[in-house]
Amino acid sequence: MQPYVTSADLTLGVFPAVAAVVICFIAAVLRVPPADRWRELRPGAANWITCLASAAFSLMMIWVWSHVGSARSDGDFQMRVAWWLAFAFGIGAACVATQTLLIVLAKLSWRGNQLSVGKGTRRMVRQLEDISEVSDSKWGRVCLRFTDGSFAVVDLSAQGAHDLLQKIYRIKGMNDYLDPPEH
Repeated sequence: MQPYVTSADLTLGVFPAVAAVVICFIAAVLRVPPADRWRELRPGAANWITCLASAAFSLMMIWVWSHVGSARSDGDFQMRVAWWLAFAFGIGAACVATQTLLIVLAKLSWRGNQLSVGKGTRRMVRQLEDISEVSDSKWGRVCLRFTDGSFAVVDLSAQGAHDLLQKIYRIKGMNDYLDPPEH
């Protein structure tokens, strides 16, 4: 190891990336296939690839920072940048892993005009006609508010999200979700 490597720096640098990998593993293990003929929202390829690639890049930068170092005259600065890159990518990986886990824990699935929403170990089956409002957020999520005030959140990066939103928009008599607005 390089002489500038301290255990606190190493731990702080490695922790987010390792946490991201562990969270992704938990999300993959917790995923339970839906019942017969139910379609489900599940993390998409973008979730998995972004999380694992960010974690791998972070761990690679930590390895370079801790074991390889730099012989250049500005090596101290390079290694400081390498540590911050590793930390930033590790935090990004942990955020994406958390988003992936939230998609799994939401347990959203649909069949016909029914939407099944998981709340912990309970599942509530709602009618799509009971949706009173569909609102987009800046963060890539759509909030479905029901007539009784409850809500469900659909992550647009989830596999099946666009199909579900198309179905909701058709049932509600709105323009198709993916159609461009008219001029």
